[in-house]
Amino acid sequence: MKVDLFLEGGGVWGLAYLGVYKALSDAGIQVDHICGYSVGSLVGSLMAVGFSTNELIDLLGYYPDFGFLKVKTTLATRPYLGKVLSLLFNRGIYDSRSIETFIDEICAKKGTTTFEPLMVYGESRLKIIALDLTNRNIIVLPDDLPKYGIKPKDFKIAEAVRMSCAIPFYFTPYELTIGNSKNRIIDAGFIRRIPTTIMYQDRLLKKLTLRFGFKKERGKSNYQVSILDNQLERNIIIPIDRKISFKDFDLTKEEVIYLYKQGYKICREFIKKEFQEKVRGD
Repeated sequence: MKVDLFLEGGGVWGLAYLGVYKALSDAGIQVDHICGYSVGSLVGSLMAVGFSTNELIDLLGYYPDFGFLKVKTTLATRPYLGKVLSLLFNRGIYDSRSIETFIDEICAKKGTTTFEPLMVYGESRLKIIALDLTNRNIIVLPDDLPKYGIKPKDFKIAEAVRMSCAIPFYFTPYELTIGNSKNRIIDAGFIRRIPTTIMYQDRLLKKLTLRFGFKKERGKSNYQVSILDNQLERNIIIPIDRKISFKDFDLTKEEVIYLYKQGYKICREFIKKEFQEKVRGD
């Protein structure tokens, strides 16, 4: 059985997506098309290029401190007013290029650094969402790249992830140069609701699509699922302990394990309750 995934943003909570991926794999469910923004684009891109669940877990062991997310701009490293100056001149404190470098190096391990290998009949299996702040519109990568005079198949996946992860004022924005103008591209995570159908050029879902997101939770953690107007879409909310901030990049080992297990648990509960019969009969 195959499903499509839509992964919302959520900062470090995105570690739960590794648990989601593992639960799907354990149930014999394959992931076909993937769409994501912010951390959803980061994790989703690694799924799309062919990393298995166990390989992604191993990767986490190599980068336990999220060092690639903590590389400050040159200005921000200066004492006293460094961060203020970086915000004024770089529009961010942390250098988003470090995200691009990290993702590019990881994707290279699978021999897939551009969108071309992910193209099926001219459409990429991986879609990444970002916001063109200059033009004030959502963009879908690689679909919208021709509007900027760029060939989709030649564009680097890591650059698209960098755009999508550029949280305003935290990471420096990506500047897409078109002639003499520069378009600032940032994380689309603060857009209230991005339709799941945006992941397809014709805006129609092709198969069962699981959309995962997060919310802070007190007490008992029960997952929430809704069947939207389109019968092919399921919206699954992963509750996260309110003590863990989405922007806390200094997680303890116990918190990392909690996030992973929470994603696994919630996805597993969904599988059992919603379409276990389909999995068994596949």
